Amino acid sequence: MSDTRPKPSLYGAKSLGSQQIRLLYLNPGHESDTLTGHLEVVDLKKCPPYEALSYEWGSPEKPCIFTATENNHRVNITESLYHALRDLRHAAPAPPREPSLTRVIWADGICINQEDLDERESQVSIMGSIYRGASRVITYIGQESDTSADAVALAASLLRAFENRTRVDLQDASGLAKAGLPPATDKSWKALKELCLRRWAGRCWCAQEFLCNKDLIMMCGRRVFPEWTTLLSVVRLVYARQLPAAIIPSHDEDPDSLRDCLISLINLRSPLQYMFKPQRKQLLKLLQSFHPFQVSDPREKVYSLLGHSLDHEDLGIEVDYTISPEQLYTTVAAEIATEYQDLRLLLSNLHHKSLSNLPSWVPDWSTWYFGSDLGGTGYDHTLFASGHTRASLKVIGTRLQTKFSVAGCLLDTVTWVGDKILPYYTTHEEPVATRRREWITKQLEIVRKLDPYPFLGNSGTQNPDITTVLWKTLISNTNHDESIAKAEYVDYFNAHYHHSNSQVQETDHPNDARGSKDKDASDISEKARQFCDAVRWRSRYRRVATTESGYFGAVPQTAQVGDILCLFQGGRHLYIVRPADSGQPGNRSRETFKYVGHAYVHGLMGGEIVREEWYRKRKGEIILL
Repeated sequence: MSDTRPKPSLYGAKSLGSQQIRLLYLNPGHESDTLTGHLEVVDLKKCPPYEALSYEWGSPEKPCIFTATENNHRVNITESLYHALRDLRHAAPAPPREPSLTRVIWADGICINQEDLDERESQVSIMGSIYRGASRVITYIGQESDTSADAVALAASLLRAFENRTRVDLQDASGLAKAGLPPATDKSWKALKELCLRRWAGRCWCAQEFLCNKDLIMMCGRRVFPEWTTLLSVVRLVYARQLPAAIIPSHDEDPDSLRDCLISLINLRSPLQYMFKPQRKQLLKLLQSFHPFQVSDPREKVYSLLGHSLDHEDLGIEVDYTISPEQLYTTVAAEIATEYQDLRLLLSNLHHKSLSNLPSWVPDWSTWYFGSDLGGTGYDHTLFASGHTRASLKVIGTRLQTKFSVAGCLLDTVTWVGDKILPYYTTHEEPVATRRREWITKQLEIVRKLDPYPFLGNSGTQNPDITTVLWKTLISNTNHDESIAKAEYVDYFNAHYHHSNSQVQETDHPNDARGSKDKDASDISEKARQFCDAVRWRSRYRRVATTESGYFGAVPQTAQVGDILCLFQGGRHLYIVRPADSGQPGNRSRETFKYVGHAYVHGLMGGEIVREEWYRKRKGEIILL
């Protein structure tokens, strides 16, 4: 007869207390040895030194075995955890036998009873404290491959070349050799791209664990990186155009935007090196900063950040896996809006949501698109559309039927929307440059038809330069250095408008010295590149549009003819909304709307609207569904 008695559990019958954790005492062993060790329950505030493991869970399947030495109990674990623990355990002592060296580790996949929902919720709520309390955090990015060591070595060499002010050009074989770098055909360059595409970098849990502790090492297999910054600094230098873009994966090679994530990680962690201990932030700022990172369960985008949040208790946000992602996101957005009266919440709404049942004004923090601004250009200090007015936000209703009331004014109606802007700005070079010139010429004709341009009050001339209207709209009047674009920035626009390989060559003059001609061509190309960078930063997911009153602007790429341009008090931007129903016929003030996104409209971004007499009469309550 088979034994029908319940099998003993590794975790016992009781859940952990609110301030208790389990530590794994991992036994040494050779690579092929069985993975063994034992668990001990300890008080988080009175526990022995331990290392906290951060790793990507990967597949939820658990085909691998861990054996507990205290009762020979076999536990199934994920393949990713198995490889991490195998690479972390100390090597077994060789004869004559030396004292056995266990390694004390906290790893969520084995130290938390994942089958006990109450325990899982309790442990998730103190995850930040667990990682902060560790002697150090080990970020394990996966198994070592045949070429990963070459990739790490190449990254370190690239940083040395940059520190030595050596220019890196993949087309210059002799220059690469002088810089101590391999030829462009060497396998290590491909290996470096593959290292950038390791999926740990895109996981939200790994990201928040990356920030918890000042003492952190990164490991690939058993190999420890020279510094935690080694790989991330290379990516940041590419983004800063200090190293060639071809070093890291292209947009097509990186569908999960892991480059954005690596940049976010180094930007978020770097300040911690100068702090006595990591500082907590408001939940909204955390959600904006961690927007690019992915989670298997959308609820964990919020729950993974609670340990870093200084205000989640005041907001009443607790770990609860019984509510839906839509309900959680709506509750979080409503509490943040009510508590802080901060319109930056809206700016985390991207052009598409995976959670389709969310109210239009509630951000889907589980969805990210490459190149989106982490704050939705929410920290754009160059814009003051609502002047010095204060936001007045109210949340009406409960659960998914929540409405959002914003004080403001309906301004104008969108009458035309153009093509998406991005396809004309993927590069400043040919063949895109030719298509861009044709497109710009058409946009200039559209602006010309708006003459005379409708400026309010004394904000502008009645005979504006149509070129100025266009170029300031494309970049939201913000240059590539994130400051207000002054009049002379038109030179950058002209450089990008007229730029092509042939035209750069035509700048040569017979009497010029060769060095002077090359410098002129290089300056034109650099200005063109910088203007294209500024357009991509501000208008990657926008279209140009015109309004019924004759204004020209850049609106979300999902905007449509018939959408409404409006001002929200306290907002730096203008906003696009879409009528959701007719309300009372003829009474627009009773209508409700769906939020589409924020916009730039030339001539209305400096507080001009609120200085008009008619604004006080027309301002009121705008209801978003």
